[in-house]
Amino acid sequence: MIYFEGMKLLSPIYNLLSITAVILIIPSFLFGKQSFDVHIYNTYFIIGVGQFLKLNSFILLALWMIYKLCDNVLYSAKLTGIHVIVSVLSIVLVSTSFFWGKFTLWTPGNRYVEPVTPSAVAWMANAQGAILILVIAFAVAQLFLIINIIAGLTKRQ
Repeated sequence: MIYFEGMKLLSPIYNLLSITAVILIIPSFLFGKQSFDVHIYNTYFIIGVGQFLKLNSFILLALWMIYKLCDNVLYSAKLTGIHVIVSVLSIVLVSTSFFWGKFTLWTPGNRYVEPVTPSAVAWMANAQGAILILVIAFAVAQLFLIINIIAGLTKRQ
């Protein structure tokens, strides 16, 4: 546990969700004018980096509120720990993905990765695959929260 001036900062592990949300919201103000493009089939979606980081912070705060409301109903501390750690890691890694590597993943103001070389295209494919795996891991981790709450409710009866 992390102790800060006599109080337990992470005594329930789900407090990590709120701490991470606060840490993620700070860069959202620094990167407010940058954007990235998402190409899905024939449509380009242009998303602001600041809004993307604020959305991820909101998701973490929403999960923290669910844990605060359901604290006395939860079945297992291990399920809570797994859910919190996987959720925080996947959100942080996806949120910071525009800082990865030599080529930036989110290119501000244009649709194409520059320079367009075979190594840049291969790197983009690997980075997009990694982001997809992280998003799937986040979605699967939410099942742990649902199982934890349902098992806790059925155990009480």
